[in-house]
Amino acid sequence: MFLRTGDGVTHTTNHWADRDQWAGGRRQLTLHLTFAGTGLADATAGLRAALEPLVDVVPPEWLHLTMTPLGFTDEVDRDAAGAVADEVFTAWADRRPAHPELALDTVLVGSEGVLLCGPVPAWLGDLVRLQRETVDRHLGAREWRDFWPHASLGYFNAAVPVEQVAAALADPAREASGVVVEPTLSLLELTCRDHLYAWTVLRDDS
Repeated sequence: MFLRTGDGVTHTTNHWADRDQWAGGRRQLTLHLTFAGTGLADATAGLRAALEPLVDVVPPEWLHLTMTPLGFTDEVDRDAAGAVADEVFTAWADRRPAHPELALDTVLVGSEGVLLCGPVPAWLGDLVRLQRETVDRHLGAREWRDFWPHASLGYFNAAVPVEQVAAALADPAREASGVVVEPTLSLLELTCRDHLYAWTVLRDDS
């Protein structure tokens, strides 16, 4: 795999420092891509092992690609959120390619974590537009950030020199092959606690 560091990033920052909105066990409804059964966990095992002394490594079962939050369960209207899910999954069933493949070939050391990324396929751009347009229609228009898809392998919990992280990853990244996976579109009830994002699957396209 290719190994890169974020532009202008010299030291990492604590990913968990600004997560007050999750206090008290709050849960969020969100649309993610999940990777169970795709081979991503095996393909990244060496990378995640190399990261263990430096970051909070994402366990295999919680690897994900963040897409579109619907809202926290104590704020969002459940009927409207359900309408979003119904519309997205129905439309996706019609548009879904026979093999919605995602190629991941680059390890990026960013400011808050170590990320796995690659080219953005057309189907993924179409899917995020579908989700955002549907959320805007049912839950109110939002200001969306640019979509930059990635799967986080680990999150930093302190300031660490980026060069140190890159050095630890150099050999595992060189030895790892890029991976092509077919992720699952999932509606999740997500929690963030103990330096871990975990969830209950409410619905998926499997």
